[in-house]
Amino acid sequence: MKKQIFITLLLFLIFSFLLYEYINEREKNRPYRESTEIIKKEILDKSNLKTKFNYHPLEIEKERKENFAESLKNEKIILVSDEILNNINLNLLK
Repeated sequence: MKKQIFITLLLFLIFSFLLYEYINEREKNRPYRESTEIIKKEILDKSNLKTKFNYHPLEIEKERKENFAESLKNEKIILVSDEILNNINLNLLK
């Protein structure tokens, strides 16, 4: 019985000490945490990511595909059949 009381007190003291240290470290880091929140808000406001987060996933996918299509707007696409590709002799091209 005495062992249990001793172990309980010892664990309580260790826990109390760790809790005290945690609270002190948290208070030390409070200004940094607040400044990071401010920076995070500014970045989100400038890049308009807040509005993108409100979109439905299908809307985000649609917008991504539209942006990809716009990037290919001035590109030329050539469709080649499998037969033509199989008939190309690579030795002649060298």
